[in-house]
Amino acid sequence: KFATTTTAALQVSDGGSTTNGCQNVTIKNCVFAGANVLPTNTTISVGVSVSGSGGPVSGGGLHDNLTIDSCNFYGLYYGIYAVGNNPREYQNLKIRWNTIGSIDRIIRYRGIYLSGANRALISNNTIFGIENTSITQLEGMYIGGNFTNSRIDANNIYNIAYKGTSGYRGIGIDISQAATNANDTICNNFISGINGD
Repeated sequence: KFATTTTAALQVSDGGSTTNGCQNVTIKNCVFAGANVLPTNTTISVGVSVSGSGGPVSGGGLHDNLTIDSCNFYGLYYGIYAVGNNPREYQNLKIRWNTIGSIDRIIRYRGIYLSGANRALISNNTIFGIENTSITQLEGMYIGGNFTNSRIDANNIYNIAYKGTSGYRGIGIDISQAATNANDTICNNFISGINGD
């Protein structure tokens, strides 16, 4: 369970190092359950954070050959948050076969937030039930930074809904990466029930 401050159930951190990260780590068959409170600037909960010494929503580097497999996430602000700072992007990251969301304990902002990876595989995840009344852009998956030579395949993303009245929206997969000639493949994903007001 989570407190009411920015926190993560599991954080993989580089400890502030620019030369070392956590490598060859597998996170499998775990349940990450948050308190399902409305997010504010001081209540951000993350299931798995792959980041740096600045806390659960900071950038890190050199966390290579990391796998997040067959886990459940619900009642959180972010399901998975992973940011690899340039030029220390994560190599061979795998996020697969996870269920992110719940009917009654929903995700409040983004299912997967990923920025900075090379040769990543994001596949066979189910992401659903992301709702909020105040955040401008709710997303099943956000991809940013230098995201290269990677594959987003066979994910099922549905019921991403902004429930307020200020003209905002939901997005299934938001590709906002910065690399030129990224050589990424996005295929066989099923996205439905994306709503705004």
